[in-house]
Amino acid sequence: MSQLAADAVELAVAETFSAWAAELQAEALPPRLREVFEFVLLDAIGLCVAAREADYLRATLAACDSDGACTAIGQARGLDPAGAALVNGHRDPRRGLRRHLRGNAGP
Repeated sequence: MSQLAADAVELAVAETFSAWAAELQAEALPPRLREVFEFVLLDAIGLCVAAREADYLRATLAACDSDGACTAIGQARGLDPAGAALVNGHRDPRRGLRRHLRGNAGP
């Protein structure tokens, strides 16, 4: 068992994923996986920026009580980690990353 796996027993799922992602080297991934990952990442950032003035996102941002050092993509205001995760993960249910799950989007 690797040290990461042994430590994971005591970590939350998000902490485990974060530790794995921080150690991940892009060069170790298959080229097609890197290509899809880059596309999805850029698409998500683009959706955050495009939605920055949308009513549903303004309402979500207004509901965040705590300012902090974390980035809400497309917003000037820094938020605490929970607020940034909420704003960055909140999408209009009629649009967005759903198409990736259907497998009909990508480079």
